[in-house]
Amino acid sequence: MLAHGLTPAETLRLKPTDVNLEAAEVYVRGRHRTRTMPLSDQGVAMLAPWVVAKYSFCRTWVFPSRRGRHLSDRRLREIVQTVARRVFPHPAQANIRHNIHPMGFRDTFVLGALKRGVPADCLVSLTGIGRAELLTRYLAQTAPPERIKAEFRRLVTGWQGWIQSSSAQ
Repeated sequence: MLAHGLTPAETLRLKPTDVNLEAAEVYVRGRHRTRTMPLSDQGVAMLAPWVVAKYSFCRTWVFPSRRGRHLSDRRLREIVQTVARRVFPHPAQANIRHNIHPMGFRDTFVLGALKRGVPADCLVSLTGIGRAELLTRYLAQTAPPERIKAEFRRLVTGWQGWIQSSSAQ
């Protein structure tokens, strides 16, 4: 779920009724609005056993703690770090392990989508990220300086005489 662009808090607070496996969708309830997030085929396959088991036993949460509540943010960080230690076991990879955290999955999702040309308005709908945050946090990171200069040149190529004509009025 983290790899689908949900925040850790949204992932931890999913209820079985929020997941529609047949439509391959997740209904994410935020503080201000609800949005629908599509699921990949792999996401449906991985999530199906969890949702079906929780739904059939009338459980409240898709990812419950031992006490029956949803997992805490702290426990999710511990799980991610445990997996990171298994994937990057060598001591020289400690810096990599240290930089892996639950929110990093969402960042990777957003940056990957931007690099593949997904329009910003679609990302706002998919992730619930505000337009201002999308611009300041993500879009500034995606373009290397050479590309920015090339796009600027392409943009102003048709503007020959634009400044002179507007200042003459």
